[in-house]
Amino acid sequence: MHALPTTTSLRPKTYRIIVAVIGFVSAIGSIAWYQLNAGSQSVIGTDRIPFLEETSYLTLGLFIIGLALMFGGITWLLRAGTVRVNGGDSSSYLERLSWAINDRRSVIMFALTALGYGILFGLVSGTLVFEPGLALSKLYGVKVPSLVAVVCCDSFGQMPQLVAYVTENFAVRITPLNLGILLMVSWLVGLNAALASKVYSQKRRMFRAGWSGGLGAFVGLFTICPTCAGFPLLTVLGLSGSVGLPLAFSWMQLVLIFATVPILVATSVLLLRQVSDSNPCRLDNVRQTVG
Repeated sequence: MHALPTTTSLRPKTYRIIVAVIGFVSAIGSIAWYQLNAGSQSVIGTDRIPFLEETSYLTLGLFIIGLALMFGGITWLLRAGTVRVNGGDSSSYLERLSWAINDRRSVIMFALTALGYGILFGLVSGTLVFEPGLALSKLYGVKVPSLVAVVCCDSFGQMPQLVAYVTENFAVRITPLNLGILLMVSWLVGLNAALASKVYSQKRRMFRAGWSGGLGAFVGLFTICPTCAGFPLLTVLGLSGSVGLPLAFSWMQLVLIFATVPILVATSVLLLRQVSDSNPCRLDNVRQTVG
């Protein structure tokens, strides 16, 4: 009977977990605090608006920092992996994942794919607004460049909002829920791309994994806003001529959110199996845990 596998450098791993947990608590806590204080109110006195604007900047700052800590901590933890001092021929999924995403090619693929998909996601969702034929300053009566805070009133995750008018034709609209979904799906797509790169580098066939990964990315494009979820589907069906019909598909937002993440996670598992097959040697001594 093989002895139970042991791990090293547990303290650095604990730090990584703590960083991710702090990020999660900061992101969720800041939005919850703002919602309790202002976001759910239907009437806001004009005397409170300056205070709420300053609070919204602080809230979004903590939220963005929290997301960075959370995803950074998770990535840091996964790249650290575990060291099997002894054990059988099979390695855990986390060990395979750590081995697969630690080489330079996989890291570059992860970063470029996540960034590219995030930009595409942002354009489709309305997080990134590009209007080459319009002057945003005239359309919305704002100065360019400028920041405009939207302090109320909507459901949890939708407040506060911040619109950055960068140029006359380009603006960035930051909504907590939208930004969180964008980062989560883009991170998963980047992870799948890194794993796929590893599999392809080992000259393995992965048609099933590649297909499901593409499906997850496609579904992920439409998880942010109801209009984004409905309009492309109606266009495919030839029903885009009706203005009201896309709104009838608003429930698809929730369905697509819950569909995207499982598809991408399942794709990662399929790819990890391919990585295992393409690396018949044990992963026990491939790398040391990063301190």
